[in-house]
Amino acid sequence: MKRYLGPETKKDKKGREYPNYGKEINLLAYCLMPNHFHLLIYSLNDPTQIAHFMQSLITTYVMYFNKKYKRTGGLFGHKYRAVLITSDDQLWHISRYIHLNPLDLSHGYEKYEYTSFRNYMGVKNSSWLKTQAILDLFDGNKKDYHQFHNDYIDRWRELKEIEADLY
Repeated sequence: MKRYLGPETKKDKKGREYPNYGKEINLLAYCLMPNHFHLLIYSLNDPTQIAHFMQSLITTYVMYFNKKYKRTGGLFGHKYRAVLITSDDQLWHISRYIHLNPLDLSHGYEKYEYTSFRNYMGVKNSSWLKTQAILDLFDGNKKDYHQFHNDYIDRWRELKEIEADLY
């Protein structure tokens, strides 16, 4: 993500520039799980840039993974799914959903390394991640944003139990 969203355009070993989408889209939140991932992306001007970014990101990752594990072919079972967010309430809840995803893992969500939550808490800083838009919904208060997550944990677990009973 740093390659495609960072402030500087990166080059490959032959000096060719990788596309940079940092002026077209903002990555607001992410969570990389063992079998799926979530990205919360905001289009600044041209919404088609999200599709270009996703194609670049996924293609590059699949090529890396296939080379590393000496395999060929596709890696993901489905195309990515995009959902249009139409309200601040929806934006809050989507960001929380993304950050709480690791609750099912033994690490817990607060210390899980492959999520943007630690950026929101000021523990980590990534120039290619834009946290301010969501933190502004909490008047920039990181403690309130953290509490917003903690207040939902019991409900999250309850919903997971219901989901497990259904399948």
